[in-house]
Amino acid sequence: MPTRYSLGGAVLVLIAAAVFNPGPREYRRHVYRKLCQQTHLQNWETQATCEGLRILPAEVREAILGQYVTRHNYGVFSLYVLDMPTLYDESLGVAGGFIDRQPTVATSGVVAN
Repeated sequence: MPTRYSLGGAVLVLIAAAVFNPGPREYRRHVYRKLCQQTHLQNWETQATCEGLRILPAEVREAILGQYVTRHNYGVFSLYVLDMPTLYDESLGVAGGFIDRQPTVATSGVVAN
């Protein structure tokens, strides 16, 4: 039988997870670093996209990535999807960080693992 303290602890953990659920800005920074620094996964299209993003100011780069990001917020975690013609990513945002759900790079709309 759960005690009042264990139930209260579980509620505190859920509240903390919701408070530290990373937002879209953090995801845009995370996905850029993750996908554009994995050169072994890149084809020439992905490299060109990353190089184009790399030369832009951070604010502009994040605005461009933001046009391709979808966030599904479930309170204590969020599912983020980046779906660009040459970049694709699915990650869970939880407890202030990200867990790669499907680390992939896409080419011309076709996802390649």
